[in-house]
Amino acid sequence: MESCEICKPHCFISNNFAKLTAADLKPTLVNFYHKEELCYAKETLLKAVSKAMDECGRGSDLRRMPKRTGDNKIKNTVDDLLKLFTIIDAQNLSTRKCVAADLSRVPFLNADSINMVSMARKMESLESRMAKMEEAFVSTK
Repeated sequence: MESCEICKPHCFISNNFAKLTAADLKPTLVNFYHKEELCYAKETLLKAVSKAMDECGRGSDLRRMPKRTGDNKIKNTVDDLLKLFTIIDAQNLSTRKCVAADLSRVPFLNADSINMVSMARKMESLESRMAKMEEAFVSTK
């Protein structure tokens, strides 16, 4: 039997990575998981990917990932996690399987939630554009 590791963010990403884009996964990860869960997920995945790359003689291909700090720590950590999953996919690496002991800590995404994420992103963009237009209008008065 293959060994498994309990890591809820890994479980979520690995079960949705082929179905969704990184841009679709990112807001769910950022808003659902705690900073500690994401940092642990990045740390363990980085070790697993480094080991897998070393085993196939491509260890030097993996660039160093910085330890994230500051206001954007969660978003940058999620970017790093998704980058690591992209490497796993592109390099066809075999890493440990991840499971979740508590499924309430794994978000469920269906077609409706994906559409909602897309709609929220469009709304954010529209609000940003509207704010810029307001700002430009006020400054011309």
